[in-house]
Amino acid sequence: MLKIVIAQFCLTLLAATAVAWFDWVAAYSIALGGFVALVPGAFLAWRMSFDKSSGQALRSLVMGQLGKLGISVVMFASVFIWVRPLNVLMFFVALALIIV
Repeated sequence: MLKIVIAQFCLTLLAATAVAWFDWVAAYSIALGGFVALVPGAFLAWRMSFDKSSGQALRSLVMGQLGKLGISVVMFASVFIWVRPLNVLMFFVALALIIV
């Protein structure tokens, strides 16, 4: 799972860097969209990486999903409350590409 997280991180940075030559707002919107998808997913991967018995694995999965949801809500709210200006289209394009 670590390889997937690293690949998502590199893809986010590469896309943001490529767009930075043309539009700074779009570049940091892409970076934020990528990180809003990447950080909660990395948290879930971290929670699931522990070697546990079947009962512990289910508990870890549930806690990981709840943590992922909470982190996602906080990150979305933070971006939409505090980041101005924001290219919303680029934000959601990056979010969708990293999730897929």
